[in-house]
Amino acid sequence: LPDATILITKAERTALVFLEIDLGTEPVTSTAGYSLAGKLRSYAAYFDAGAYQQDFSFAGILRGFRVAIVVPTGRLRQLQQLVTAEQHDFVLITTAAQVKQGFHQPIWVNHDNTIVDVLGRPRDGVHDVVQVASPIPRRNA
Repeated sequence: LPDATILITKAERTALVFLEIDLGTEPVTSTAGYSLAGKLRSYAAYFDAGAYQQDFSFAGILRGFRVAIVVPTGRLRQLQQLVTAEQHDFVLITTAAQVKQGFHQPIWVNHDNTIVDVLGRPRDGVHDVVQVASPIPRRNA
C-alpha cells in the first residue's frame, strides 16, 4: 500500500499518483525479504495487469499511474540507479527538500533521469538530464 493516493483532475483528465515516503529504513534491494525494488516490481505488475483501472473506476478513465517517491538526499542516487536499470517509467523521485518548492513543480526525476513535474511533463519543455553513475550491481541469489 502507498503512503498516500492522490487523484489530480484537470478538465476532463484525471491522473493517479501513488505517493511513497522513504525514510531510509528499508533496503533498496534485497535477495531475501522486503525491499523498495520489490515494491516497485509489485507496482509494475499492478500496472501491467490494469487492475488500477478497476480499483479507481470511480475516477473515470485512467491511462496509467505514477509512483512518486520522496527519499532522503543520501538515497537519491541509489534509487535513481535502480529505476533507470529496471526502466520503471512510471516512477518519479525527489527529496523532501525539493518538495518544499511544491509537489506539482518540476522537482521529480524520471526513469531516464529527466527533470519533470508530478505528471511526468518536462520542465518548460526542456529535457534537463540528471547524471547518474553506473547501475547498481546485481547480487546472485
